[in-house]
Amino acid sequence: MKQTKSELLQGTLDLLILRTLAAGDMHGWGIAQRLQISQDVLQVNQGSLYPALYRLEQQGWIGASWGDTENNRRAKYYSLTKSGRKQLAEETASWERIATVREGLTPVAIGLAGGLIAAPAMTRVSRQLLFGIEPTDPLTYAAALAALAAAATIACLIAARHAAAVDPLSALRADS
Repeated sequence: MKQTKSELLQGTLDLLILRTLAAGDMHGWGIAQRLQISQDVLQVNQGSLYPALYRLEQQGWIGASWGDTENNRRAKYYSLTKSGRKQLAEETASWERIATVREGLTPVAIGLAGGLIAAPAMTRVSRQLLFGIEPTDPLTYAAALAALAAAATIACLIAARHAAAVDPLSALRADS
């Protein structure tokens, strides 16, 4: 199922909120401040944050209770529930898979583009090595690109699957 851009952005905001609440209970303004400090690129406005908090509460991923702030004002404090921790783990693994695949495919795309540019220049050399096809045959170019891209994508997906299965804390402990 393909996600729309708004669903993708909504999922990203949900993940950021869940990660913020993993550090401890917080009221809405505190969550907004933490997101603004830690994600300097992303400005979360109140019109996005509070509906997201409500949605996460309705899904059972966060709980809410009223309490007093440091300034003795009443505020709604949000906390991560057990199902919220599970969802956070799933979303983090998914995010890591996507990042690993993207990180792996970027140099592949650059290499394929460079190969497409360099291939016509190599026709004089390749003409002597090929039998039955022309060195500039578009079908051959397309087949070679597709095969290389498929192999690279499969390799990145395997690496991403393995990376998502590793516990980050145990990996850091093994490195030290």
